[in-house]
Amino acid sequence: MNARDRARLEELLVDRATQGLDGVAAEELRALLVASSRIDDDGFDLAAAAVELAMLGELEEMPPSVRNRLRLRGREWVRSMPNRDA
Repeated sequence: MNARDRARLEELLVDRATQGLDGVAAEELRALLVASSRIDDDGFDLAAAAVELAMLGELEEMPPSVRNRLRLRGREWVRSMPNRDA
């Protein structure tokens, strides 16, 4: 893979992490990853998420009613999952 293709690969990874890719760009990224024998890791995505979290500032605590509904739905979801011990 030449330097131009490597630069384009990194550009697409950054774009995916920061704004998402349309179908054409996603296919180009897939092809460049294959051509480079590079594993599609989440490094750029994780870095972008860390920056977003750092910029959020102080977060408000979740209201108890919302937290309780989430817990209830989480328990319902877990019960709906197939038994993995079987």
